[in-house]
Amino acid sequence: KVLGNTIEDIAREKAGIIKKGVPVVIGERKKNALEVIKRIAERREAKYHNVYEEFQIYEFEMNFHGLSFKALSPLREYDVKLPLTGTHQLTNALVAIRIAELLGEKYTIEKDDILEGLKSAKWRARFEIKREKPLLIFDSAHNPSAINMLIDTLKKLNVENPLFLFSALSDKDIHTIFSKMSEVSSRIVVTEINYEKRKTSLDVLENVARNYFKEVKSIKNSCEALKYCLERGEDTVATGSIYLIGELEECLRSL
Repeated sequence: KVLGNTIEDIAREKAGIIKKGVPVVIGERKKNALEVIKRIAERREAKYHNVYEEFQIYEFEMNFHGLSFKALSPLREYDVKLPLTGTHQLTNALVAIRIAELLGEKYTIEKDDILEGLKSAKWRARFEIKREKPLLIFDSAHNPSAINMLIDTLKKLNVENPLFLFSALSDKDIHTIFSKMSEVSSRIVVTEINYEKRKTSLDVLENVARNYFKEVKSIKNSCEALKYCLERGEDTVATGSIYLIGELEECLRSL
């Protein structure tokens, strides 16, 4: 809502960061977004690099603990091990590699430095595996775009009918979010976050959830909701709000 209502509007706002004469690296496939960004880059005489035009990717593999792939850039080949899961992390890794290569024109950045940086990357609350067997995943996805990435990753890793634990701020499009989540699960536990001014009430979450899920459980306290999920002993995915994940992190440490 802040950046715009269309892909073109959002791309135009984000492209505002492009500086005159400074190279710009993007990882985008949407044609309408690309056209906007490329036009602004040309206007500002900023050399444009799209990793999906400049890289060749092969031997791509993904599991619960990360990605591995080989990438051929305009400069060299990389054998990448990345401890972050999700197909969107491939894009992030390619952008990081290309930026490092361009910075290497001014600074000493070796291939091994790039690979070591990727290998040691950490991103809390982004498909973060907190427990295994059964799975407990924390993912701070809080808008339709991020939820799409989460659901895509769950599908690719064959996580079937997980128990969702969810809450959200009051400005979030929970209808669209729940619709996407229901593609992989029929079950959800909704709870409230401890943010009185901006939380979505438990009643609203429960009522909307019943339009998309067969099994809906509402528990007001987020820590009690997490305990309930853990006691069920099933694969659980907590998502919907950074605030929720923060509360669950604190709760998990006390269990």
